[in-house]
Amino acid sequence: MLARSHLIAIYSSIFLLSGSALAYEVLLMRLFSIIHWHHFAYLIIGLALLGYGVSGTLVSLFQDWLNTRFTTIYPLAIMLFAVSSLGSFLLAQSIPFNAEVIFWDPWQWVYLAFLFLFLAIPFFFAATAICLAFMRFQRHTGAIYAADLVGAGTGSLMIIALLFWLAPQQELWIISLIALVAAAIPLSMIENQKIPLLLLFVALIVVLFLGSGLELKMSPYKSLQQTLQITGSRLVYQQSSPMGFIDLVENDSVPFRAASGLSLNTPGEILPQKALFVDGENMTPLNQYDGDREPLVYLDFMTSALPYHLGRIEHALIVGAGGGSDILQAAYHQVPDIQALERNHQVIEIVDQHMADYTGQPYSHLASKTHAKDVRDYLQGNEAKFDLIQMNLQQASASSAAGLHAINESYLYTKEAIKLYRSHLKTGGYLALTRWVTLPPRDIFKLINTLVSSLQEEGIDDIDKRMLIIRGWQTATLILKQGQVTTHEIEQVKEFSQQRSFDLVWYPGINIAETNRFNQLATPIFYQSAKQLLTGNADAFVQGYKFNLEPATDNRPYFHSYFKWDTFTELLALKDRGGMPLMEWAYLVLWATMIIALIASVILILLPLLIFNKKVHDYTTHIGKGSVVYYFMAIGLAFLMIEIAFIQKFMLLLHHPIYAIAISLSAFLVFAGVGSQFTQRLLSWFGTQRLIQLTGFSILTIGLIYLWILPGVFAWSADSPIWGRFFMAILLIAPLAFLMGIPFPLALSTLTRHAPHYIPWAWGINGCASVISASLSTIIAINYGFNMVIVIALMIYLSITWFYPGKQFLRQ
Repeated sequence: MLARSHLIAIYSSIFLLSGSALAYEVLLMRLFSIIHWHHFAYLIIGLALLGYGVSGTLVSLFQDWLNTRFTTIYPLAIMLFAVSSLGSFLLAQSIPFNAEVIFWDPWQWVYLAFLFLFLAIPFFFAATAICLAFMRFQRHTGAIYAADLVGAGTGSLMIIALLFWLAPQQELWIISLIALVAAAIPLSMIENQKIPLLLLFVALIVVLFLGSGLELKMSPYKSLQQTLQITGSRLVYQQSSPMGFIDLVENDSVPFRAASGLSLNTPGEILPQKALFVDGENMTPLNQYDGDREPLVYLDFMTSALPYHLGRIEHALIVGAGGGSDILQAAYHQVPDIQALERNHQVIEIVDQHMADYTGQPYSHLASKTHAKDVRDYLQGNEAKFDLIQMNLQQASASSAAGLHAINESYLYTKEAIKLYRSHLKTGGYLALTRWVTLPPRDIFKLINTLVSSLQEEGIDDIDKRMLIIRGWQTATLILKQGQVTTHEIEQVKEFSQQRSFDLVWYPGINIAETNRFNQLATPIFYQSAKQLLTGNADAFVQGYKFNLEPATDNRPYFHSYFKWDTFTELLALKDRGGMPLMEWAYLVLWATMIIALIASVILILLPLLIFNKKVHDYTTHIGKGSVVYYFMAIGLAFLMIEIAFIQKFMLLLHHPIYAIAISLSAFLVFAGVGSQFTQRLLSWFGTQRLIQLTGFSILTIGLIYLWILPGVFAWSADSPIWGRFFMAILLIAPLAFLMGIPFPLALSTLTRHAPHYIPWAWGINGCASVISASLSTIIAINYGFNMVIVIALMIYLSITWFYPGKQFLRQ
């Protein structure tokens, strides 16, 4: 009989260890967003979970030896997690990995493999400790699983909260210190504590040493690092929060002169500037403005200035105002009511407070009102209508051209978003969207197709008569009018473009001779393609085009994904002649991750099966291996598929990835832990067979209901304060997560009674499935949408009712 104090010690230790591991996982996402790019963070985290699979393999093969030494190995594994979580990150960030040259430089594959290896090590040690606890305390698997999940959920919330006060790198050693506490708690179970205490002291010294003076080493290929290579560039200010790591750079030797899409005919000079970077990318200029309107004339020589020449703008909504250039542009054109949106409150504070004397406080002095909100959040929460809604260049040109946003979710340019924007335009108002000019053209064509598709769904058939498009050498501006374009507006577009040497792409009645005059291409492809999309056979054009131009939707919000497999081989053949930058690197790395995960998972599952075969036969012949493999693989796949899909869907409600990740992860894990804790009580009420059937059908029912009601719930909650939306997200996730927490401990209880030596193997299979699911979910979402990911996961959950391991014991 185990002492109650020993059980409490194990539960507390598991709670802290699992919280540290999940906090480490979430923090790595944040850290790799800074030193690399955030989508690589997700992929690396997915492969790092291989550590969970490897731990199951290790314990499967050596479970008897490990189990007899539990009191020594368990705290040692946690100490090694504490040390390796710091050490592995230090090694990982020193690797010169660059996905953009992965097909040129074979060493990049080696670097990628080492990244996976180093990041898997801490998770291996944490998972080994948890797996050993399952083996040692087989009659308490439900409570241990509950402590594991609740601890993980608490850790994910804790790390986000700390990001408001501490820099990400400072939190690394805090995680390690919490893990050392988790290692210290079970030492009370050991009679001779001298050696364990000595090891704990050594681990503490190592953690403090590694954590002191820890600095982030940003990839040399990020925009910030490239900028700092320019003579005279220096960092003058840094600030961190969950919304991003901000760097402010100035250069007196080589001044910044950022004015995207500026005409070469521009009179005067660009204002002196400093450069603001978020996570080392998305540079936005801070302009030195003293209140004099005359020096702002250059802002009238950008393609984005076109809507101010079409008619009188009384009420303008500026989306993603950033450093304030778009506000200055609206002020130059004497717009009396300027509503400025910038969802990162840090940017607003730096522009209007920290740099107030330099910038002239555009958010406070020029904008009528400033909102630290996402545009869809803002518009769904009020009934205001505008003469102009303007959205300019919402990501960096370099990363856009390199395909680094290919797997980024963006709800700014979906069909549903376009419909929302139009509903807030006055009659005769303008939706102005400025994008980078990429060659071959992709961006602007996909935007046109998305607009056309959105308007067609509303029954509008004169789309070609509502649209104006111009392009410069760097940017293109598309204007959608709430009504048909007038003759006067057409004359204004012609005059505006002629004076600034911008090319006309589209206006109602345009002639091909009027296009491709200034920034000449071999053929007038922008005009020809716009004509096909607006007045020709758009479907045939989209199908035949070299890049993916399918319209983005809230279900598939991957606007920046242009990848087509048919084009891939062609671009690969042209890699030495300019084809490489046209590849969607993020998407290709996603597939590479998926393939590596599959190979690793097969090795981790099949190899132990072959070695483990005789040992299992010696202990039990009652439960088939096939049912164990399928069941634990299925719940590993399905759990993470639903979790990832809901994180992505809940971005519409919470409007920032870090909030969606923290709240969704925490809610799923905590309430799954509650479900796990209640499993034994539910088992006594319903019995195993009925409980697994009720669980599978209930998950299916709730999931399908959510697919139907979530869009309406999100719209209804739009005007709620952020804490209210946090509560709504938790409330929605709770019942589904509670049910999802039942299948794992339920099957473990069956294995405990009839095949206990399967437990670590089941743990490894479940971990491997999670690795596959991390990449597979995103691939399915990009190609078929989040709803398909959820439906597949629901079907998998339903299937486990027929593949429950040891079905012959269900009636016993």
